[in-house]
Amino acid sequence: MGVNKLELPFKVGMLGSLGFSAALDSRLIETIAVTRRGDPLHWLAPFSQRKGWTSIECAFSDLGLSESLKAGVRKAQEMDACGVMVMLADQPFVDAVNLNLLIDAYTGKNVVSAFDGRLCKPPVLFPEQLFPDLLKLEGDEGARAILRCLDGTVRIPFPLWCFRDFDTPEDYQSIVEVNFDADCWK
Repeated sequence: MGVNKLELPFKVGMLGSLGFSAALDSRLIETIAVTRRGDPLHWLAPFSQRKGWTSIECAFSDLGLSESLKAGVRKAQEMDACGVMVMLADQPFVDAVNLNLLIDAYTGKNVVSAFDGRLCKPPVLFPEQLFPDLLKLEGDEGARAILRCLDGTVRIPFPLWCFRDFDTPEDYQSIVEVNFDADCWK
């Protein structure tokens, strides 16, 4: 995008703040924000007084998205987590209700993924038994490779517009022009 997209104005805050707020408002026990080196973290400032979260800097984020994923999993292991939900900060239409649907379907042993009718996508809830597999990912390889190999993944249908993310200035402008109306993406 050429700018820190998480700090772009969106609705009543910043783009990155919406997904983070959803995590904090959900029934997740703890939320970990994995950030890039040098991120000024303005998008996290609205949550400075809230409990139930921490941020960690991923020293190797420039090596690919797997490094951020691994940093979050390592932190979850330190916290003795029985699972980890992987979310993307640039998916502002995923809300606490959506996240709680995943939590409700989680048994502690299964993988629960958001589903758009074709693919499983983040957010995804992984049990701790898969932490070693997540820690083996390299480069820009996300957890999709793991999801493809698993049988028994519980797929929770999300509306297609929930997966709308922002990777280009045109993506951002297209949603700004429609006044942030998620109904137009249904």
